[in-house]
Amino acid sequence: MSSFTTCSSVDEFSPRQPIFPNLSPSGEMSVLIARIAELNRAKTIEPSVASSEASGQDGYAIFPNLSPSEEMSVLIARITELYRAKTIEPSVASSEVFGQDGYGMNDDQFSLDEEEEDEQQEESKTPTKDAAEERFLQSQNDQKKILEKISELEKQQKEQSKVTAGQLSKILEKISVLEQESKQRKASSNFRQNYWDANVCHKNLEITGKKNRIVHYKRNLFGCCSIFAKHTILLNNNSSDIFYYEISVKNMKCWMSFGFAVKQQNKLDGTIRTRKGTYAIDSDGKIWINGEGNGINAEYSYDAGDTLGIGIILATRQLFFTKNGKQLDSSGLFVASSSTDDSFHPFVSLRYSGDEIEANFGPNFEFDLDSLFSQLPNDQKKILEKEKQTQKEVLLKFQQNCWDAFACHKDIRIIDNTYLIVRDNNYANRSVFAKYPILLVNDSSIIFYYEISIKNKKSSFIFGFAVKQQTNFDDSIWGRSGTYAIGSYGEIWINGKRNGSNSNYSYGVGDTMGIGVNSATRQIIFTQNGRRLDSSDLLVASSFADDSFHPFISLRYSGDEIEANFGPNFKFDFEAL
Repeated sequence: MSSFTTCSSVDEFSPRQPIFPNLSPSGEMSVLIARIAELNRAKTIEPSVASSEASGQDGYAIFPNLSPSEEMSVLIARITELYRAKTIEPSVASSEVFGQDGYGMNDDQFSLDEEEEDEQQEESKTPTKDAAEERFLQSQNDQKKILEKISELEKQQKEQSKVTAGQLSKILEKISVLEQESKQRKASSNFRQNYWDANVCHKNLEITGKKNRIVHYKRNLFGCCSIFAKHTILLNNNSSDIFYYEISVKNMKCWMSFGFAVKQQNKLDGTIRTRKGTYAIDSDGKIWINGEGNGINAEYSYDAGDTLGIGIILATRQLFFTKNGKQLDSSGLFVASSSTDDSFHPFVSLRYSGDEIEANFGPNFEFDLDSLFSQLPNDQKKILEKEKQTQKEVLLKFQQNCWDAFACHKDIRIIDNTYLIVRDNNYANRSVFAKYPILLVNDSSIIFYYEISIKNKKSSFIFGFAVKQQTNFDDSIWGRSGTYAIGSYGEIWINGKRNGSNSNYSYGVGDTMGIGVNSATRQIIFTQNGRRLDSSDLLVASSFADDSFHPFISLRYSGDEIEANFGPNFKFDFEAL
């Protein structure tokens, strides 16, 4: 046997280090595989015999100081290293397993004197020769299995590596998508894409710009003319959001004023800022709080080229003002408690022909809103932190709703307020509405949602919600403007129009379906048997954003039955949102 590396423990062994330095890689491979075959064969016999054979009494132990199992692991590690290094092809290894003499030894490992060999051959009988051949064939077979096993293990490692890399890539991609969606939801929730409302605009003012955010005094006249924004902000003490918007003064001859008022005004000529529930800042620096003057501060004055901002921290009702990206001192200025739960509209009042401003309703402002939080007193920070922590969980509002017997087709029977069954034998559309609506307020983080469980179904169902309760209950409710629904064949209806069909959305007896809408983002939600369906591009039309919606369902055949669940314990887990 050629000299080889000694090893007293598994820890001392390195697979990269040759065990037989004097042998070629193919020679080393042959010796190692032969020994592994011997160790494997020893496992199949009696323990006592296996112990003696594995220890070298009927073969040879490459590492006498190691147990058979330890020696096996060391040898496999070294063979794997040789195989990976591609220093020997498997076919070559197979042919060289035991060398040409059938015992896996090169000429320099064991040499028998020719005379001794002749004598042994003379003394050997046919059965002995047959046994040697059988052992050789068995060894070859063991070696082949080992090589196949090594090859299989390598393939598994490669496949596992691919799967792990693929899973990691998908996870990272999902995290990126969720982060982006979170940012979009936050921006959409706090700063909805508002614009000036042409229906609440003085006749002397005109709205221009791609997003209807520029206001221009168009006539050669003098006098206060005002305009209001389309959408409101609902001041709710339980919200930690900040309402804020900015105006950039493009041209100003003498005076202007801007801010927000409790309600849109019908009288658009005159001074809006003097009316109760109005909070504003004039160009000369005068502050108006709840319709009353609060003194003049030259620091607050502005002119053409300036960018001014006004905002409210909803949780504390704290007012704040900004000028050209810097916050102005507004300590002690709050929204009156009597106005806390009312809605506010941005407005601006211009006085001279040629005056012009451009509004920015967010979310990218000149003022850095993130810096505002660090400047707040500790008590206000605690309030905001508490509210933000609360809003990490989905806020649900589930009034104890029920089907309304006064908004129900005569052929539908209501049982226990939530259970419906069709009584008449004729085929026709029969609808019923829930008693209570949900008011969709854009700046609220409430999610409206309900589920139905199908108990019996002969034909198609359609359920969802509609802008107003209808008076005609035997017509196709889902085809009317302001209606959002899903049919049992998977058809989707958005604002009264069919939006395609998806077989994954279909449902039948035994299924539980859900429909909802996020009032802050107007995102529609569909669920099926506790699992959310894809509705990423389905939104409630902005024209209905501030209206109320009623759950409804349309049934067709006698015996059709459903049961509604208006919450709060649903099959769908809202924490998954």
